[in-house]
Amino acid sequence: LGQATMDAAADQVYHSTGIPELDKVLGGGVLWETALLVGATRGSGKSTMLLQACDGYARDGRKSYYASGEMTRDKCIAYAKRIGIVNENVCLFGDPSGVDCDNLFEAVTAFGATFFVLDSLQTGTVSDVKGDIGNQSMAKAVTNMVQSFCQEKKRAAMVIGHLTQDGNYASGESVQHL
Repeated sequence: LGQATMDAAADQVYHSTGIPELDKVLGGGVLWETALLVGATRGSGKSTMLLQACDGYARDGRKSYYASGEMTRDKCIAYAKRIGIVNENVCLFGDPSGVDCDNLFEAVTAFGATFFVLDSLQTGTVSDVKGDIGNQSMAKAVTNMVQSFCQEKKRAAMVIGHLTQDGNYASGESVQHL
């Protein structure tokens, strides 16, 4: 790689999630303008880990946003309290009917969050895309929107994707490449 490329890479700032092991896997923490897909089977601790990452990220005065399309807001709050998270710099959203990306991005921006979690890819929706929640076309649209939002607005995101028993993403493997 040329020196200009190496210099540009050196200017990238990684922001700690407060979880040393996760930061190590991420190369130093979350990086703005980046969306990451976190995949594992149901019940493996993805939601817990990323809720803790929101808390750790927000400990230094930065703000984070956790959006669940699987729990109500009250259940998100109770879950956060149960694992010891009470942080005014973490905003929690929950709607078991899904998470509309346009509304999510407006809420993230209004709260001032620079890091957010979408739990999960299979619950995200895009209003102008035809298809059922969780299907491949909707998952691709959600993935593209999250990635574009992060790049345009200088945010970092982690999106939870559920894996099936055979190790494939429930919404199709194509989202991994996006």
